[in-house]
Amino acid sequence: AGASSSKPPTEPGQPKRPKVPDMKDYQLFNVQRINELHEAEYQRELKRTKAASRLSEAGQEVPDEKPSPEEIAEKKELEELDAAGFKDWTRNDYSRFIKSAEKNGRDKLNDIAEDLLGTKTLEEVTTYSEAFWRLGPTHIGDWEKVSKKIEEGEKKIAEKSEMATLLTSKVKSAGDNPWDNLTLKYGNNRGKLFNEEEDRFLLCMTDKLGYGRWEELKRE
Repeated sequence: AGASSSKPPTEPGQPKRPKVPDMKDYQLFNVQRINELHEAEYQRELKRTKAASRLSEAGQEVPDEKPSPEEIAEKKELEELDAAGFKDWTRNDYSRFIKSAEKNGRDKLNDIAEDLLGTKTLEEVTTYSEAFWRLGPTHIGDWEKVSKKIEEGEKKIAEKSEMATLLTSKVKSAGDNPWDNLTLKYGNNRGKLFNEEEDRFLLCMTDKLGYGRWEELKRE
Protein backbone atom coordinates (compact mmCIF):
# COMPACT_ATOMS: atom_id res chain seq x y z
CA ALA A 1 0.00 0.00 0.00
CA GLY A 2 1.14 3.56 -0.62
CA ALA A 3 2.15 5.82 2.22
CA SER A 4 0.01 8.77 1.11
CA SER A 5 -3.11 9.42 3.15
CA SER A 6 -6.66 9.52 1.78
CA LYS A 7 -8.49 12.86 1.67
CA PRO A 8 -12.19 13.65 2.25
CA PRO A 9 -14.31 14.30 -0.86
CA THR A 10 -14.55 17.82 -2.24
CA GLU A 11 -17.87 19.63 -1.78
CA PRO A 12 -19.62 21.15 -4.83
CA GLY A 13 -18.31 24.61 -5.66
CA GLN A 14 -15.05 24.08 -3.85
CA PRO A 15 -11.67 23.71 -5.55
CA LYS A 16 -10.45 20.20 -6.16
CA ARG A 17 -7.91 18.87 -3.72
CA PRO A 18 -4.45 18.53 -5.25
CA LYS A 19 -3.63 14.99 -6.30
CA VAL A 20 -1.04 13.53 -3.94
CA PRO A 21 1.26 10.99 -5.64
CA ASP A 22 1.21 7.36 -4.54
CA MET A 23 4.33 7.15 -2.39
CA LYS A 24 5.65 3.78 -1.19
CA ASP A 25 7.59 3.73 2.05
CA TYR A 26 10.68 2.20 0.41
CA GLN A 27 10.79 5.18 -1.99
CA LEU A 28 11.80 7.26 1.05
CA PHE A 29 9.62 10.31 0.50
CA ASN A 30 8.96 12.69 3.40
CA VAL A 31 5.29 11.77 3.21
CA GLN A 32 4.17 13.77 6.26
CA ARG A 33 5.66 17.04 5.04
CA ILE A 34 4.46 16.51 1.46
CA ASN A 35 0.91 15.94 2.71
CA GLU A 36 1.17 19.06 4.92
CA LEU A 37 2.23 21.18 1.93
CA HIS A 38 -0.54 19.81 -0.28
CA GLU A 39 -3.07 20.52 2.45
CA ALA A 40 -1.74 24.07 2.92
CA GLU A 41 -2.03 24.61 -0.84
CA TYR A 42 -5.61 23.38 -0.78
CA GLN A 43 -6.59 25.54 2.19
CA ARG A 44 -5.19 28.66 0.49
CA GLU A 45 -7.11 27.88 -2.69
CA LEU A 46 -10.26 27.22 -0.67
CA LYS A 47 -9.87 30.55 1.10
CA ARG A 48 -9.43 32.34 -2.25
CA THR A 49 -12.48 30.63 -3.73
CA LYS A 50 -14.70 31.61 -0.80
CA ALA A 51 -13.43 35.20 -0.88
CA ALA A 52 -14.01 35.41 -4.64
CA SER A 53 -17.52 34.01 -4.20
CA ARG A 54 -18.39 36.66 -1.59
CA LEU A 55 -17.09 39.46 -3.83
CA SER A 56 -19.07 38.13 -6.80
CA GLU A 57 -22.24 37.92 -4.75
CA ALA A 58 -21.69 41.51 -3.64
CA GLY A 59 -21.26 42.58 -7.26
CA GLN A 60 -17.62 43.48 -6.76
CA GLU A 61 -14.71 42.70 -9.06
CA VAL A 62 -12.50 39.78 -8.07
CA PRO A 63 -8.87 40.98 -8.15
CA ASP A 64 -6.00 38.90 -9.51
CA GLU A 65 -4.03 37.68 -6.54
CA LYS A 66 -0.30 37.03 -6.85
CA PRO A 67 1.31 34.16 -4.92
CA SER A 68 2.66 35.20 -1.52
CA PRO A 69 6.35 34.68 -0.59
CA GLU A 70 5.24 31.86 1.70
CA GLU A 71 3.33 30.19 -1.12
CA ILE A 72 6.32 30.47 -3.47
CA ALA A 73 8.65 29.04 -0.81
CA GLU A 74 6.33 26.11 -0.10
CA LYS A 75 5.95 25.34 -3.79
CA LYS A 76 9.74 25.22 -4.12
CA GLU A 77 9.99 23.01 -1.02
CA LEU A 78 7.39 20.63 -2.45
CA GLU A 79 9.35 20.33 -5.70
CA GLU A 80 12.54 19.59 -3.75
CA LEU A 81 10.82 16.96 -1.60
CA ASP A 82 9.38 15.34 -4.71
CA ALA A 83 12.84 15.22 -6.29
CA ALA A 84 14.40 13.81 -3.08
CA GLY A 85 12.28 10.64 -3.17
CA PHE A 86 13.05 7.56 -5.24
CA LYS A 87 9.94 7.40 -7.44
CA ASP A 88 11.74 5.27 -10.06
CA TRP A 89 12.46 2.47 -7.56
CA THR A 90 9.92 -0.33 -7.90
CA ARG A 91 8.99 -3.00 -5.38
CA ASN A 92 11.10 -5.44 -7.40
CA ASP A 93 14.13 -3.10 -7.33
CA TYR A 94 13.75 -2.75 -3.57
CA SER A 95 13.44 -6.50 -2.98
CA ARG A 96 16.53 -7.21 -5.07
CA PHE A 97 18.43 -4.49 -3.21
CA ILE A 98 17.58 -6.05 0.18
CA LYS A 99 18.49 -9.58 -0.95
CA SER A 100 21.79 -8.43 -2.43
CA ALA A 101 22.72 -6.42 0.67
CA GLU A 102 21.99 -9.52 2.74
CA LYS A 103 24.11 -11.69 0.45
CA ASN A 104 27.04 -9.33 -0.09
CA GLY A 105 26.96 -6.87 2.83
CA ARG A 106 25.71 -3.28 2.82
CA ASP A 107 29.09 -1.81 1.81
CA LYS A 108 29.58 -3.99 -1.27
CA LEU A 109 27.88 -1.51 -3.57
CA ASN A 110 29.55 -2.80 -6.74
CA ASP A 111 28.19 -6.30 -6.06
CA ILE A 112 24.73 -4.93 -5.25
CA ALA A 113 24.73 -2.89 -8.46
CA GLU A 114 25.74 -6.04 -10.34
CA ASP A 115 22.70 -7.82 -8.92
CA LEU A 116 20.50 -4.92 -10.07
CA LEU A 117 22.12 -4.77 -13.49
CA GLY A 118 19.64 -3.72 -16.14
CA THR A 119 17.53 -1.54 -13.86
CA LYS A 120 19.94 0.47 -11.68
CA THR A 121 23.44 1.89 -12.14
CA LEU A 122 26.17 1.91 -9.48
CA GLU A 123 25.53 5.62 -8.93
CA GLU A 124 21.80 5.01 -8.41
CA VAL A 125 22.49 2.14 -5.99
CA THR A 126 25.02 4.23 -4.05
CA THR A 127 22.61 7.16 -3.70
CA TYR A 128 19.73 4.91 -2.68
CA SER A 129 21.83 2.94 -0.19
CA GLU A 130 22.93 6.12 1.61
CA ALA A 131 19.32 7.32 1.90
CA PHE A 132 18.09 3.82 2.85
CA TRP A 133 20.35 3.58 5.92
CA ARG A 134 19.83 7.22 6.90
CA LEU A 135 16.05 7.44 6.47
CA GLY A 136 14.93 3.83 6.71
CA PRO A 137 14.31 3.79 10.49
CA THR A 138 11.76 6.62 10.20
CA HIS A 139 10.35 5.95 6.71
CA ILE A 140 10.08 2.18 6.18
CA GLY A 141 7.26 0.40 8.00
CA ASP A 142 9.00 -2.95 8.55
CA TRP A 143 12.46 -1.44 9.05
CA GLU A 144 13.34 -3.62 12.04
CA LYS A 145 12.60 -6.81 10.07
CA VAL A 146 14.44 -5.65 6.93
CA SER A 147 17.53 -4.31 8.68
CA LYS A 148 17.78 -7.42 10.88
CA LYS A 149 17.71 -9.60 7.76
CA ILE A 150 20.66 -7.72 6.29
CA GLU A 151 22.56 -7.77 9.59
CA GLU A 152 22.12 -11.55 9.88
CA GLY A 153 23.47 -11.92 6.34
CA GLU A 154 26.48 -9.79 7.24
CA LYS A 155 27.08 -11.92 10.32
CA LYS A 156 27.22 -15.04 8.12
CA ILE A 157 29.66 -13.26 5.78
CA ALA A 158 31.91 -12.38 8.75
CA GLU A 159 31.81 -15.97 10.05
CA LYS A 160 32.67 -17.29 6.59
CA SER A 161 35.58 -14.84 6.33
CA GLU A 162 36.90 -15.92 9.72
CA MET A 163 36.73 -19.60 8.74
CA ALA A 164 38.55 -18.83 5.47
CA THR A 165 41.31 -17.02 7.38
CA LEU A 166 41.74 -19.93 9.80
CA LEU A 167 41.85 -22.42 6.93
CA THR A 168 44.47 -20.42 5.02
CA SER A 169 46.58 -20.16 8.16
CA LYS A 170 46.33 -23.93 8.68
CA VAL A 171 47.31 -24.73 5.09
CA LYS A 172 50.24 -22.28 5.12
CA SER A 173 51.55 -23.85 8.32
CA ALA A 174 52.38 -26.99 6.30
CA GLY A 175 54.99 -25.17 4.24
CA ASP A 176 55.49 -25.27 0.46
CA ASN A 177 53.64 -28.55 -0.13
CA PRO A 178 50.57 -28.74 2.10
CA TRP A 179 48.96 -31.24 -0.29
CA ASP A 180 51.40 -33.85 1.13
CA ASN A 181 52.63 -32.33 4.39
CA LEU A 182 49.52 -30.92 6.05
CA THR A 183 49.01 -32.70 9.37
CA LEU A 184 45.50 -33.32 10.63
CA LYS A 185 44.50 -33.79 14.25
CA TYR A 186 41.21 -35.61 14.49
CA GLY A 187 40.82 -36.27 18.20
CA ASN A 188 37.64 -38.26 18.80
CA ASN A 189 35.75 -36.65 15.92
CA ARG A 190 37.23 -38.40 12.91
CA GLY A 191 34.64 -39.26 10.29
CA LYS A 192 34.48 -42.46 8.30
CA LEU A 193 33.71 -41.13 4.82
CA PHE A 194 37.22 -39.97 3.89
CA ASN A 195 40.76 -41.06 4.72
CA GLU A 196 43.50 -38.65 5.78
CA GLU A 197 44.80 -38.13 2.25
CA GLU A 198 41.33 -37.25 1.01
CA ASP A 199 40.73 -34.91 3.94
CA ARG A 200 44.03 -33.18 3.21
CA PHE A 201 43.00 -32.75 -0.44
CA LEU A 202 39.63 -31.31 0.59
CA LEU A 203 41.21 -28.76 2.92
CA CYS A 204 43.83 -27.64 0.41
CA MET A 205 41.36 -27.45 -2.46
CA THR A 206 38.84 -25.52 -0.33
CA ASP A 207 41.57 -23.02 0.50
CA LYS A 208 42.53 -22.76 -3.17
CA LEU A 209 38.97 -22.28 -4.46
CA GLY A 210 37.76 -20.15 -1.57
CA TYR A 211 35.88 -21.15 1.55
CA GLY A 212 32.20 -21.69 0.87
CA ARG A 213 32.48 -22.51 -2.84
CA TRP A 214 31.12 -25.99 -2.28
CA GLU A 215 29.69 -26.60 -5.75
CA GLU A 216 33.09 -25.98 -7.34
CA LEU A 217 34.68 -28.23 -4.73
CA LYS A 218 32.29 -31.04 -5.66
CA ARG A 219 33.44 -30.81 -9.27
CA GLU A 220 37.04 -31.33 -8.18
